[in-house]
Amino acid sequence: MGLFGGGNSSSTNSTTNNNYDNRQVITSDTKNYDLSDNSTKVDNSTSVVNLLDGGAIAGMAAATKGAYDYADNVFDAATVYANGVNNNSLDAFKVAAELSSDALTSTRASYSDATKQVANAYGNAAAIQSDALNGAKSAFTEATKQVGAAWNTATDSILSAFKTAQVATADAQAATQSAYADAKGTSGAQQKIIFAVLAVAAVMALATMRK
Repeated sequence: MGLFGGGNSSSTNSTTNNNYDNRQVITSDTKNYDLSDNSTKVDNSTSVVNLLDGGAIAGMAAATKGAYDYADNVFDAATVYANGVNNNSLDAFKVAAELSSDALTSTRASYSDATKQVANAYGNAAAIQSDALNGAKSAFTEATKQVGAAWNTATDSILSAFKTAQVATADAQAATQSAYADAKGTSGAQQKIIFAVLAVAAVMALATMRK
């Protein structure tokens, strides 16, 4: 068979494997020679399989998807939490509003009661003051009456004592004059007796005046 004999064909496959730590680039070259018509026809085909990423692209895609899913879950959880906080805030606001309303109602009631108590206390104080004033007026009137009566009694006593003193004085003067007239014609012993009697009469007159 000649070099360019008809009907013969040959095929050469060449595969080159480059190992990069389990990351491979596989290149396959296929050359087909058709010599059937005494001419050379070369059909070249090359395929390259890239394994250099070592699954990095697939891993990156999986990680990205996982991160997206995690972010979505976090967002959902945050939304649920935010809704819960919002609901709790609304509930707390309602409770605070109710407490505020109750406190306001209690304050109004307390203020009303306090106002009534003050009014009652003021009324009681006014009544007590009125009673005290009336009592003071009555006491003053009674005291005035008693003072007047005592003054009248004292005046009557003074007048009576003065009259008694006048009578006693007149009696003493008369007795003195009579004794003096009698003494002119008596002895010394008789004069001493007369003076003693006059002294006793004077003491009795003073005692009567003091009464």
